[in-house]
Amino acid sequence: MSVFVVTSASPRSTPLSSSAASDVYKRQVAPAIMLAVAIGAGVGIVNGLIVSVAKVHSFVVTLGMTTILRGFAVALNGGYPIPIDMGSDFINFGNGNVAGLSNTIIICIIAFIVCWFILKKTNVGRNVYAIGGNQEAAKFSGISVVKTSVFAFGICSALTALAAVILASRMFSGFPSAAVGLETQAVTA
Repeated sequence: MSVFVVTSASPRSTPLSSSAASDVYKRQVAPAIMLAVAIGAGVGIVNGLIVSVAKVHSFVVTLGMTTILRGFAVALNGGYPIPIDMGSDFINFGNGNVAGLSNTIIICIIAFIVCWFILKKTNVGRNVYAIGGNQEAAKFSGISVVKTSVFAFGICSALTALAAVILASRMFSGFPSAAVGLETQAVTA
């Protein structure tokens, strides 16, 4: 069984997540998607801990984790894509529509609303803004910079994993070299 993972805050990890549930999809789609997103969040939490506790720059950590996970994905299946049956419900996850509106658009709208709510209506969201504005001032005002940073890395990675699952669904396969080069676009954006 292939298990694929995602790293934090960028599309760098897409190759692992894009195939995350390629063997599980034959049985049930929802658990496979949740598995991929949970693994992605877990990798983001690890990245967040390395960045926050070890004080390693986030770009170095995420790029390093991406390289490790991409290598793991290639080693699992020899670099070959894992095909997904065209009749699978998993294909409908990224390619289907509800009332004429693409599932991908619906997922993006839901993710936007959830993220907006977290950032605007919760304490952790306000803490994210505070840390982004001035990390030292946030620390002196009593905000747990480590916990908030780990939370942010975890959420970003979970969303990246979700995007990777959608990509796998749209590509009809889990491909370990999917999204190679997107890390440069993410950094320059």
